[in-house]
Amino acid sequence: MLERLPLAVQLKVALGAATAREAMIKIVDRAFSVRTPSNDLMRAVVVSGDVEGNKASYVAATLHVSMRTLFRRRSDAVEAIAAAIDGIVHHSNSGSYLPE
Repeated sequence: MLERLPLAVQLKVALGAATAREAMIKIVDRAFSVRTPSNDLMRAVVVSGDVEGNKASYVAATLHVSMRTLFRRRSDAVEAIAAAIDGIVHHSNSGSYLPE
């Protein structure tokens, strides 16, 4: 369960989120806060597929992209989210700054 994972707990605390799911949504929003067509697509891929649990074929059809493009964008999105998490965890461990 997501609520039991140490990283989820750390992110909940660092972001002031009530639940791990809320922290996850905040991370996704933060990773793609700059609105560009590419960021919007990556956010949509992650939200539809990973957060909402839709199948990849459904997500690709809904977003009008090929399966190959879907998985490429998802890979890029995961990297962006990991970087956002790294920034939050690194700064929360130092206790000096939480990026907005």
